[in-house]
Amino acid sequence: MTEDNHEVEITPEQTEHIVTFSMSTGNEDLDECAKVLKENNWDLDRAVNATLAGTSGPPSPISAPQTATETTASVSNIINLSDDEEFPENFIRRRRPPMEESLDHDDVPPPPPIGPELQPDLTLTGSTVARRPSGTVITMLVSFMSLAVRSPWFLVKNTFSLVSSWWRNLGPELTPAQQVDEFAIKFNKKYDDSEITWMKCPYNAAVNAVRSNLRPVIVYLANELKTEKSDNFAQLLVALNKSISGRIDFWGCDIISPEAVRTADQVKATIFPCVLILGLHKDKQSIIWRTALDNIDIEDLKLQVERAEAELVTARHEAQVRQMDRSLREQQDAEFERTMEADRKRLEEARLKKESEERKLLEAEEKKKLVKRKLTETRERKISARNNLAVEPENGIRLQFKLPNGAKFIRKFVVEAPISDIFLYVESLEDSPGECFISSVFPVRKITPSETRSLAELGIKNNDQLMIQAVELFSSDEDESDESD
Repeated sequence: MTEDNHEVEITPEQTEHIVTFSMSTGNEDLDECAKVLKENNWDLDRAVNATLAGTSGPPSPISAPQTATETTASVSNIINLSDDEEFPENFIRRRRPPMEESLDHDDVPPPPPIGPELQPDLTLTGSTVARRPSGTVITMLVSFMSLAVRSPWFLVKNTFSLVSSWWRNLGPELTPAQQVDEFAIKFNKKYDDSEITWMKCPYNAAVNAVRSNLRPVIVYLANELKTEKSDNFAQLLVALNKSISGRIDFWGCDIISPEAVRTADQVKATIFPCVLILGLHKDKQSIIWRTALDNIDIEDLKLQVERAEAELVTARHEAQVRQMDRSLREQQDAEFERTMEADRKRLEEARLKKESEERKLLEAEEKKKLVKRKLTETRERKISARNNLAVEPENGIRLQFKLPNGAKFIRKFVVEAPISDIFLYVESLEDSPGECFISSVFPVRKITPSETRSLAELGIKNNDQLMIQAVELFSSDEDESDESD
C-alpha cells in the first residue's frame, strides 16, 4: 500500500473486508482492493458488485447508492411500487423480492440482491481479475503477513479470541434445542425489557408449528459480530412483540451455532442478521417475507405479519369448523354408543330372563320325570316286596308301625329276623312312602335300610312302636319355589 494508506490505521474488520474482497474478485493487489473499498465507503457488497460489473471507475448512468442509508431507503421505497410505476432518476430498479416462498429446498429462490441485477464478468476488464485457486492461497498468506507487519496487536488479539472461542467450544456439541435455548437466554439477558417467549425447538419443529398453532413464526438469524445491526433488530423484535403479543411465535438462533447454519442453508440466507416470517401459502408452510435491513419501520413489519396472518385466519376458521364437526361427531358417536349400550343391556337382561325361565321349566320337567320314576320304582318295589315277604309267624314279637300319613299296622316278626324284613314289610304296604327310615320311640334312634343287624341285636322287643319316616326327594326350598311358580 502507499504511504498515505499507512498513515491511517486499518481496523481488523476493514482488513477482513480487504481479504474477502480479494478472494471474491481474484484481485491479489491488496492496495488496489483497499482503494476500491474506500471508494465505496467500506461497503463490501457494493464494492464487489461494482467490481464484478466493471464499474469501479466512474459511475454509470444508473449508479449504486453511495451509502448504506441510501440503499435502505431505496429498497424500502421500491418494494411497494408496482411494475408500471416509474422510478425516480436517482433510484436503482431492482428485482422485486419474492413475497411468498415455499420451504422446499428446491423451491426457495435466493434472496434478492442489493444493487442492480447484473451477471458477473470474470474476464480481465479494468481492475477485475479472474479468480485462480493458487491466487486465493497466495492472497490469504500475503494478507496475514501484511496484517502481522502493520497491526501486530490486532493479530495477537484476534488469535487470542480464536483460541478462546475454540477452548469454550470444547466438549460435546449441544443439541439443536439446547442451541436455540442458549440463544434465547442470552438475548433476554442482554435486552432486559424483552418479554419475548422464544420457541425452544429445532427449526423444522418451528416450521411445523405454523400449521399446528396457526400463527406466523418470526425467524431471527442473529449475528453477534455485527453489534449495531443486532441491536437494531432486537429493538425491532421487542417492539413487535409488545405490539402484537400472542398473535405470533418467535424462533431465533445465532449464526455461529450449527443449527443456525443448517437453517440458513435451508432457507438460502446469506446476509446476517436477518428476519424471516413463516406462514401458510396454498396450504403449505412457506417463507412469506424476509429482510436483512435493520432500519425498517415497525409498521412495515407489522404489515407483513398481518399479511402472513391473512391466510392463517382462513386456515384457523377452517380448523375451528373441523373441530366443531369433530366435536359434533364425537357427541353423536357417544350418544349412539350410549344407546347401543342400553340396547345391549336390555337384550342381555331379556336373554338372561328367558334362559332362567327355560332353565326353571327344564328343572320342573326333570323333577316331574324324577317323581314319576320314583313312583314307578316304588310301585315295582311294593310288588317285589309282596312277592318276597315271608309268611307272618304265629309265635314272634308283636310290632306296631305308624306311617307318615297316620295309618297304623301290626305284624309279628321272628326275633332273629334281620331288620331288612321290616323294611320289606313296610314297602309292601299300600300307603308305604317308598324310601324311608325307621325311628324308635324308646330309646330314640334312627334305623336305615343299610342296617344289617337283627331285631334282637337292635334291642327291638315285643309291642314296640316303630315310626316310619319318609325320605324327602326334594328340599323344602325347592318346594316353596314350586309353590310360588
